[in-house]
Amino acid sequence: MRVRLVGLGAVGAGYGSRFLAADTDFAVVADAARAQRYQAEPTLVNGHRQDFAFRLPGQDDSVELVLIAVKADALSEAIELVRGCVGPETVVLSLLNGIDSEKILQRAFPQAEVPLALSVGIDAVRDGRQVHYNSLGRIVFGPAAGEASVGLSAVADLFAEVGIAAQLRTDMVHQLWWKFMFRVGGNQ
Repeated sequence: MRVRLVGLGAVGAGYGSRFLAADTDFAVVADAARAQRYQAEPTLVNGHRQDFAFRLPGQDDSVELVLIAVKADALSEAIELVRGCVGPETVVLSLLNGIDSEKILQRAFPQAEVPLALSVGIDAVRDGRQVHYNSLGRIVFGPAAGEASVGLSAVADLFAEVGIAAQLRTDMVHQLWWKFMFRVGGNQ
């Protein structure tokens, strides 16, 4: 499975390090200036240098999985960066906090599958190009309604292969609102 990531902050670099260690077809999509900066000052995850491969926008045809791990205010830019690698067989998985990124991604990529998703229990923090974590928590994802597709099952299998804890669920609306309620109540 070909995997592309946009966003090399704490969450993106943490999960990206797992794909890199598993020797998958994994690359980070970034504009030329950002890719050059990242290559000049590589990302360290838990003290280990990560030699991520980079792809410029438009360098890839459609891939099977696109991970979006940016802050909400960078979502529009992320959409444009990955537009060329999203096709009808692509799963676009948002790791943003909140409850509306999937709707935005569904409008941007009507040809793709955009499940509801969240990341919980991750304690990754970034300081410059250094990311540290004790736990990557888990990714919880699934369809807004109905049964999981073959594509989502393949993503769950891939996560297991690379050592990312994940749960494929069919109650994702409940899960998203649970996390929203927890974050609003607990992160005052």
